[in-house]
Amino acid sequence: MPIDFPIPTFIGETFSAGGKTWIWNGYGWDAVTPTAVGATGATGAQGATGIGATGDAGPQGATGIQGATGVQGATGDFGSTGATGVDGATGTQGATGDMGATGSTGPQGATGADGATGASGVEGDRYHTTSNTVLDIVSTGTITLTTDDLNLDYSIEQSVIVAYSTGQHMHGKVSSYNQSTGVLVLNVTDSAGSGTGLSPWEVNLDGAVGIQGATGATGLQGATGEVGATGATGDHGATGNTGATGGIGSTGATGAIGATGIQGATGDVGTQGATGPQGATGIGATGDIGGTGATGPQGSTGPAGVGSAGSTGATGPVGATGVIPPTNAGNVWTFTGNGTTNTWTLTGNTSGSTTSALYLAAIDGILQSPSNYTINNISPRTLTISTVPNGSILVVVSLSTA
Repeated sequence: MPIDFPIPTFIGETFSAGGKTWIWNGYGWDAVTPTAVGATGATGAQGATGIGATGDAGPQGATGIQGATGVQGATGDFGSTGATGVDGATGTQGATGDMGATGSTGPQGATGADGATGASGVEGDRYHTTSNTVLDIVSTGTITLTTDDLNLDYSIEQSVIVAYSTGQHMHGKVSSYNQSTGVLVLNVTDSAGSGTGLSPWEVNLDGAVGIQGATGATGLQGATGEVGATGATGDHGATGNTGATGGIGSTGATGAIGATGIQGATGDVGTQGATGPQGATGIGATGDIGGTGATGPQGSTGPAGVGSAGSTGATGPVGATGVIPPTNAGNVWTFTGNGTTNTWTLTGNTSGSTTSALYLAAIDGILQSPSNYTINNISPRTLTISTVPNGSILVVVSLSTA
């Protein structure tokens, strides 16, 4: 009967069924076989520690270029480990000396330059401008003025405010606007204050501000500066007497497990592909090796432990080669929620899969369950999900190559 493995959420996750246990290695499930461990052979007595100053560390050689990595084949099951020999008696502990002073820390390396700033988003419609046309304040009728900026985005019936001061302004609707000449004709509907022969004027839409445009892509991260040289290590003090062994303290509380990253949906298992060729080894000059510090005198070696080594267990059979999922060749769509829209168009996706599990949807970085959204069978495809809060970011990723 085939094993129904779960969708893994992190490397190192285990799964048990039918008396066996498997562990996820990032590409496939490896079987884990528990083995008995024999006792350890006796440890010889600790020899006296030699005394001598450690030489300064040489500079770090430049790292060679990373060669391309070949495709990872699935790992076979582990063979069982042979029993370990019995532990030998522990030799007498040599006296521990006082700890020498720690050497000073080297200076901090310079920080690398910042990466280039990403390109700005597309400029939105432009309406704000000024006008030096001399006008009287009227409460009705038609006024004509010339805007100082050309190629603005006014269209007929838009509401406009023409203001000389906070208490002197007119409101009206666009009758006509010439982008080339800047001539703007308004039908005045009301006004505040009074005055004749006034100039200059502030001109803008008389309404709410539009939705914020999408933010441009972030520039690349600048290179990290070189790490400063490590300070010289202080002389090692003589080994002092060993104090009595204290009782074993209670085990500290286990730290909290970090949040798991977003788990992509598992695609259908394809036919096992041939293993790719080994990537070429990166080439890079090796840095010069720093001079070796003078070696302290060698302490006498304690007698060797007598414990016998356990025999090595037989190697287990090699497991079948696992299947590597195909490369994700899907598309990505990003939307900004407005608090009302719940259906989003996947532009360019005219014939992709309509299976929800073959798409990832995340709101502000939180992955949504495929049961919470549907892919509608129209061209282009659309995604229907619960209303996205105003200002929240919805990201949709296609896992299907169809």
